[in-house]
Amino acid sequence: MRTAYSYVRLSSKRQTKDTSTGQTRQLERAAAICKEKGWHLSPKTFLDLGVSGYKGENRLQGSLAKFIKLAKEGKLGEQPVLLLEGFDRFSRQNIDKAEPAFVDLLKSGVDIHVSLTNKTFTKEHTKELLSRVEILVSIKQAHDFSALLSSRIKSTQELRDRKIRSGQVIRTCNVPRYYAFDDAAKTYIQTPAADIVKRIIKDYLDGNSLYRISQTLNTEQIPCIGYKARVKWSRMTIRGILQTEALYGIHKGNEAFFKDPICDKDTFDRIRVLLKQNSGNRGRFGSDFVNMFRGIAKCPVCKGSMSAGVQFINSKTGKAKKEPYRYFRCSSVSNSIPCTNRHNFNLKEIETEFFAVFMQQDPEAVFRQNDDGANQKEITRTQTELDKVSKKIKTLLEDDDLSEVKAKLQELRKQRQSLNTKLQGLQLNRSAQVVRMENIVDFKRLLAAVKKPTETFTTADKMNFEKGISSLEQKLKNNAIRMKVRNILPSIISRIDFNAVKGWWKVYDLNGKDIYTSMPN
Repeated sequence: MRTAYSYVRLSSKRQTKDTSTGQTRQLERAAAICKEKGWHLSPKTFLDLGVSGYKGENRLQGSLAKFIKLAKEGKLGEQPVLLLEGFDRFSRQNIDKAEPAFVDLLKSGVDIHVSLTNKTFTKEHTKELLSRVEILVSIKQAHDFSALLSSRIKSTQELRDRKIRSGQVIRTCNVPRYYAFDDAAKTYIQTPAADIVKRIIKDYLDGNSLYRISQTLNTEQIPCIGYKARVKWSRMTIRGILQTEALYGIHKGNEAFFKDPICDKDTFDRIRVLLKQNSGNRGRFGSDFVNMFRGIAKCPVCKGSMSAGVQFINSKTGKAKKEPYRYFRCSSVSNSIPCTNRHNFNLKEIETEFFAVFMQQDPEAVFRQNDDGANQKEITRTQTELDKVSKKIKTLLEDDDLSEVKAKLQELRKQRQSLNTKLQGLQLNRSAQVVRMENIVDFKRLLAAVKKPTETFTTADKMNFEKGISSLEQKLKNNAIRMKVRNILPSIISRIDFNAVKGWWKVYDLNGKDIYTSMPN
């Protein structure tokens, strides 16, 4: 019995609430088709809820991408069937992108059944002119409908915005949740959530930090404004509320949009000044600073990201620091979300050890530590596969009747090009260790000796060490170098886990292998 796999895509998660047009309807159709055809419906359903088909996100990154990958790896059994409600579920991209992807999936051995037309497309249909035309026309219709719908929505939004800017007060969905439209008065009035906003304003003007306010609201289990699900307050949520002009009655330049504003213009200006003044003494990203570990610095406890922060003011003395203190902190903690990984990491110390010990003393020449044996095996496998494809191409070229083998030849050439690209990438990724383990051990000894002057440590060693560190710090002040390193690091390592509780950070290679643990403090 053939196995069928249902695929459901909804452009918006809001559609899941409507069982007549959403996920339930598509799943029921899939079950009915399998019953009619005598197919076994796999319990594994591929869902892309709230994923765009117009931009191809489902096919390139979503569950459909996972299905295509499994199909090409032969992990879906013999003659698998993909169940689609319509062509638009597969893609709403233009035909130059969607049609080749559709045909390529058929050629991989997957049949595609479209329930709206009750037709099953197979690999053989890719060779039939009428079927190819039907596929092209259906995909073009799906794209054109989506483009037309998008254009109408955009035009409607632009018309609504023009009315608001002209001074009209109309119902719109993008106003803060502490206002609601009064149909009788044809204006916006305050909701019960406005009391929470007024409290936030008062607490902030009384000297409480954004973090403290969010922490208090979470402790009291006050629902976050604007979210139906259980979402925690964060300092960024509080900041967003305090920065919104709707507080004193303005929406898209319309000064009479809200009948009863939360505060007056003078109060709003005071808040804005305070936000700007206090920004110098809180963790933040700076335009004059490039975070080299962005995207790969992770919290091992909550699996979230580590955020880079900076302090310019000494919180005890109130005076400016001689040098900005930059640090890493779990982003959950920064946003007042519970996580035990609460303490900060000194970013300067991390960078010094990362480049001077784990990598090397020159951050411009990046150290790549791979398992060369495994890399060589992959190169050998790819080369062997490439040789097989080249041999098949040669055999086909020797055939006198090229008309029968033209399609096969074209497919094999694509495979050869793909394998060549892969082989070149593997060869480029190979590199010997720039820093030998003995040098790392020696450097650890020097660093430990500097921290513990009582140990045996010659003056010459100390001078060379300090000179190297000074040179490294100067290079790391160059943002061009920092940006170069940030762009390269994700191709070298998968992540760095920062455990503030135990005081260490670990580096993982692209295979998820632990390849370095920082020195203890």
